[in-house]
Amino acid sequence: MLLFEDFGGSTTTGSLHPASSEMFGASAPGSPKSNRISASLHLNRVQRGSMQSSSSGGLSTGALTGRRRFVEFFLGGGLFASALSFLYPITRYLIPPQTTDMGSDTVIAGRVGDLKPNSGKIFRFGNKPGLLVLTREGEYRAMAATCTHLDCTVQHRPETGDVWCACHNGTYDTTGRNVSGPPPRPLEVFDVHLRGDEIVVTRQRQT
Repeated sequence: MLLFEDFGGSTTTGSLHPASSEMFGASAPGSPKSNRISASLHLNRVQRGSMQSSSSGGLSTGALTGRRRFVEFFLGGGLFASALSFLYPITRYLIPPQTTDMGSDTVIAGRVGDLKPNSGKIFRFGNKPGLLVLTREGEYRAMAATCTHLDCTVQHRPETGDVWCACHNGTYDTTGRNVSGPPPRPLEVFDVHLRGDEIVVTRQRQT
């Protein structure tokens, strides 16, 4: 059924002759040609929807990848900073700071005021570490910081007031005498004297 509007504005109805339908390219519903057109239109709609989905999916994947990389970078930097803050004091302890070497038997281990009573510090004596201790009574003492058991570096423990080796829990007193644990002999003891505000450590002469 078709609607026709004449020049006067009135509308009439009518039908198109089959021959006229074929002339204008129209196809009856259910005909093979109509089915082919419908299938083609449906295929185009599916393809357009698939392309839009792929495009939006690609953007989402890119955004997620960017966020993932940012989080991985952030976490990696935090772990690196934590490891560095943990390893730095250990490195400073195991590698003694530079000291003024006045010869193979004498070294300036520090200055007055570097240590508080009942504390100690590692210093370099030649190519080996030494330990300088200020006792509770205010007396400076110095000794080798290499454990006589397996050459680990010892340290002063303020809470117990002794010298301790962390490798096998060996202990010495502040005179270097081995007290407990596996160390077989005392630490080598050095002489200490003040020269102005310098703390001078000297290797004891063998007699």
